[in-house]
Amino acid sequence: MMAQQLQQQFFGNHLYVANVGDSRTIISKAGQAIALSEDHKPNRTDERKRIESAGGVVMWAGTWRVGGVLAMSRAFGNRMLKQFVVAEPEIQEQEVDHDLELLVLASDGLWDVVPNEDAVLIAQTEEEPEAAARKLTETAFSRGSADNITCIVVKFHHDKVNPELTQQHLEVEPQPNETHKEDTKTDPKPEESQETKKPEPEETRQS
Repeated sequence: MMAQQLQQQFFGNHLYVANVGDSRTIISKAGQAIALSEDHKPNRTDERKRIESAGGVVMWAGTWRVGGVLAMSRAFGNRMLKQFVVAEPEIQEQEVDHDLELLVLASDGLWDVVPNEDAVLIAQTEEEPEAAARKLTETAFSRGSADNITCIVVKFHHDKVNPELTQQHLEVEPQPNETHKEDTKTDPKPEESQETKKPEPEETRQS
């Protein structure tokens, strides 16, 4: 489970992102980094208000934590803090159009040291999504991330043309037209030979 739970689903031309915890999804749209989820941190103003209204407390213990224990304000399966740490997801929707270039889904180990804009720039340097994900995790590690680092990259190729197929299409020779086919298949009519007349026998004259 990636820093609790973050799921993405495609329905038609729409992308839905549901988040519980502190993983994050961002997209690159027309070159701009856009976050499609907001981290569930205890010091987030609305989350802190919700926790304190339920009788909980948010305190500093190396980082902001619910009851001084958990560094997330929403999570699955935390029995001790279940009253304050809920598992209700926040859902965002995004239309998939030709401006949508790529998507990065990663745990907080990446986002602790790699800003959204950096993640987009790094992912764009690699053609293959697997190589882009590997480069992002290596970057986070080299920048000193001390948390788990998990990353997925999705690249959108809108109307991408296969150059080999295009070249094959261009190299196809045009077929001869039907008239030409028929002409080549029709045997030429032989020329009529001149008729040779045989000389008529001369009449024998009687004397």
